[in-house]
Amino acid sequence: FPVTIGIGKSTLASQFPNALTLMYEPNRRNLRIRQLSIKKQEAKDIIDGAPDPWEQLNHTAQRFLYDETIDHLNFDSVDIAYETAYHSICAANKITRPKEAGRGSADVWIEIREEWSAYFDTLVASRLGVNLISHAKTREIEELNGGKVDVTGPSCAPACLTYIKQACDYVLYYGIHGGKRAICLRDPTKPIIFPM
Repeated sequence: FPVTIGIGKSTLASQFPNALTLMYEPNRRNLRIRQLSIKKQEAKDIIDGAPDPWEQLNHTAQRFLYDETIDHLNFDSVDIAYETAYHSICAANKITRPKEAGRGSADVWIEIREEWSAYFDTLVASRLGVNLISHAKTREIEELNGGKVDVTGPSCAPACLTYIKQACDYVLYYGIHGGKRAICLRDPTKPIIFPM
C-alpha cells in the first residue's frame, strides 16, 4: 500500500497475525516488530564482491513458505525490494544499469521483470499473506475535459507498479485525510475512507 512517511505503515502491517517484515528501510530497523533487516547493494558493489541481497532473499523463499510461525510477509518498502532485484540482475550481467548493455538492454529489462514476477508469483500462490509497502507520490494528471487533478499512488518504479496492479487484491493509501489518519481504498476520485 502506498503511504506517507512516518504515519505508521510498518507498525500497521506488522499487526497481521504472525507477520515478518523484510525491512529494507534503514531508518526503521529500530521498530519493535518481527523483522529481518536487508541492506540494499548497488550493482557496482555486488560486482565488487558485496553480498547480493536479492540472491539471499531467493535462497530464503522456501523457508518463508514452510515456516509455520510466518503467515504474512511485509516488504518494507517494495520500492527498495524492487531495486535489489534490479541491481542483482544488472550485476549478473556485469553492468550497473540496463542501458550499458547497448542493444541487449531490452533483454536485461525482461530478465528483471521475469525475475521479480517469478519470485512474487510464488508468494502470491502460497498460503502467505503478502503486504507490499510503498511511500506515496503525488502527481498531476490531465483530465479529458482539460482540467487537472492530483493523484496519489505508490512511489515505486513503473515496472514494479505494473506488477502491483496485476497481482494485488487491494491497494490502499494510509495517510492523513481531513486532518486525521485514515485508510483510503483505490479510487482517488471517490475514495472509501476508514478513519483510524
